[in-house]
Amino acid sequence: MSMAYQEHPVYKHFEAISRIPHGSGQEKALSDYIMFFAKNLKLPAVQDDLGNLVIRKPAAKGYENAPVVMLQGHLDMVCEKNMDIAHNFEREPLKLVVEGDWLRADGTTLGADDGVAVAYCMALMGDDTLAHPALEVVLTVDEEVGLVGATALDAGLVNGDILINLDSGEEGVFLTSCAGGLKLDMDVPVTREAAFAGDAGICIRVTGLQGGHSGIDIDKGRGNSIRIMAALLEQLRTAFGARLASFEGGLKDNAIPREAAAVVCVPQEKLAGVLAVVAAYAAEIKPVYATADPLLAVEAAETAANGDVLTDESAQTLLTFLLELPNGPLAYSAAFATLVETSNNVGVVRLSADKAQVVCALRSSVAASKHTLSSEIHALAEKVNAQVAAHGEYPAWEYNPDSRIRELAVETYEAMTGQEAVLEAVHAGLECGLFAAKRPGLDMIALGPTMHDIHSPLERLSLSSFIRTWDLLVEILRKVNA
Repeated sequence: MSMAYQEHPVYKHFEAISRIPHGSGQEKALSDYIMFFAKNLKLPAVQDDLGNLVIRKPAAKGYENAPVVMLQGHLDMVCEKNMDIAHNFEREPLKLVVEGDWLRADGTTLGADDGVAVAYCMALMGDDTLAHPALEVVLTVDEEVGLVGATALDAGLVNGDILINLDSGEEGVFLTSCAGGLKLDMDVPVTREAAFAGDAGICIRVTGLQGGHSGIDIDKGRGNSIRIMAALLEQLRTAFGARLASFEGGLKDNAIPREAAAVVCVPQEKLAGVLAVVAAYAAEIKPVYATADPLLAVEAAETAANGDVLTDESAQTLLTFLLELPNGPLAYSAAFATLVETSNNVGVVRLSADKAQVVCALRSSVAASKHTLSSEIHALAEKVNAQVAAHGEYPAWEYNPDSRIRELAVETYEAMTGQEAVLEAVHAGLECGLFAAKRPGLDMIALGPTMHDIHSPLERLSLSSFIRTWDLLVEILRKVNA
């Protein structure tokens, strides 16, 4: 690194925004902070009603006739934590931890996705020594819950010729296209009845899974806690007549669910048998995930059996529905054998008094395949009389064979590092497709520093890569006028 990471402007900005809660739907404080920053620099800035920001910085001397470059990222972060971590994402700052070259947060997501974009943009706005064309900084809200901010952004606010999206997660890998997506919220009706007097309650937990991004990590073979739990609960229902009192798993539709918890009730004489079956199930399933999720644990303990439970018919309907829902990679690209084309993530289940809320995130780089998958899930939902709400749909970003900014980014990276750049399509949602619709002909590339396990408490950012990618971005901007 050219200077200690603690002294670098991008790290200082990242550290500052980490003190401001900014989960999806909670970005106003961060949006206001950046707006205040821009005004202090006397930069023209617009903040729309949602909190989206468009900030302009004039071209440096000699770059007045260069194309306008839009630097684009999002303000919100995915708020995930382990069950045993007490952290209020709406009020408390993130607790940053440095371990060698890696920056992480203590027990929670880090928000490098997409705090790195915010930090880069703020550093560029604040440095008048840099050579660059006119910059248009566009920071959107609610990206993680369906690209809401970018969808609503007034197209008249943006006039860039080139877009550099800063929402990628591997240094030296330049994204050239991405999948489209859709979210489905389903409410499955359930019926309850009183628990039998004298029944034993059993609390079952699935923990230790890595989780991760429901697009980028969907093909890594990681366990889905909801599916693992549902299979066990159905086994207990059929073998012991276990009655389901509670079930919850996952936190966000766009994160592979890492943990799940449920309570079942059985007669006291069946308690030992149920505990033995849970232990056998845990031993049976651990080898399945030995490589992808070696810390998987399935545990059960006796608990109070107060309250009511689902009728057996309701429990069977719900568990069968969860097990029949498509999950994971469903089709691979014909052009790129290792690229997932279509997938679904069963991301959240919440059982309440009269319904079970189930949330899925669908992705596909082929619009027709995305809509077919949606129809298949709608049909399954109709069988269980579930109410379905579709939202957050966004288009794919299609590959442009004649991209000048892609050529420039690759040339610059290879000249600076002596390493070969990698061009990739990604099975994740980026806002590029939406901006392409707002600005036809927009030339786009996506880049970013190396980060791992985003959308999970294991999320971490390489500090050296964070700084190197800043140097790369500065050099690309310097060369736009060439």
